[in-house]
Amino acid sequence: MQTNWSTVITPIVSVLSIFISHWLGTLKINKEYKHSQNEKLYKELYIQLFRELNSALNEEFLNYHWLIAHPRYSRKKPDFLSVILNNNLEKIPPKLISYVSKYKYHSANSIPFFWGEEYDYFYYNHLKSASELFDYIIIELLLEAQEVSKIIKYPNSAKEFLNIFQKAMKNQDSHSRCLPSKVRKHKLKHWQLQHTPRT
Repeated sequence: MQTNWSTVITPIVSVLSIFISHWLGTLKINKEYKHSQNEKLYKELYIQLFRELNSALNEEFLNYHWLIAHPRYSRKKPDFLSVILNNNLEKIPPKLISYVSKYKYHSANSIPFFWGEEYDYFYYNHLKSASELFDYIIIELLLEAQEVSKIIKYPNSAKEFLNIFQKAMKNQDSHSRCLPSKVRKHKLKHWQLQHTPRT
C-alpha cells in the first residue's frame, strides 16, 4: 500500500504555518510592547528631567543649589529629582537605587541649612553630600536616556544636556554647586576648623 504523502504533508504544513504565524505575531506584539514601555519611560522620566534642566537660565545654574535648594527655600518648590525618582522608582537603572535613597536622605536633611536669618552650617555635610549625589544621579540618568533614545529612535537630546551639565561641573567647585554665590569660602573654611557637621 502506497502512502499518499500529499495527504500527510498538507496538514503538517498547515499546522506549521499556524504555529509560525502565531510565533511571529507574538514576537511583533512583544517588540511593540517593549517599544511602548521604553517610550513611556522616556516620556515620564527623561523628558521630565530634560524640562527641569532646561529651566536653568544658563550653565551657571546647572547645580544642586539653583535647581533644588534655592527653589525649595525661596518658593517652597518640592525637590524635583526626588519627585521624579519616586514616581518612576521601578523604571530607573537598578544600580541607582541605593544612591537614590542616600540622595533623598541628605537632601531632606539639608533643608535646615537655609532656615533662619543665618545659614546653619551644622547641616553643611548633608548639603554637600546631596549636591554630589545629585550630580552623580543626573549624569547616570542622562547616560541611560541616550541608550533609550536609540532604542525608540528619538533625537538624542540627552547627549547635549550631558555635555552642558558636565561642563558646568568642570567649571564649578563643590562649594559653588551647593552654596549660594554670596557665601564666602573663607567663612566656610573658618567654620569647618571649629565644628564637626552633624551626621
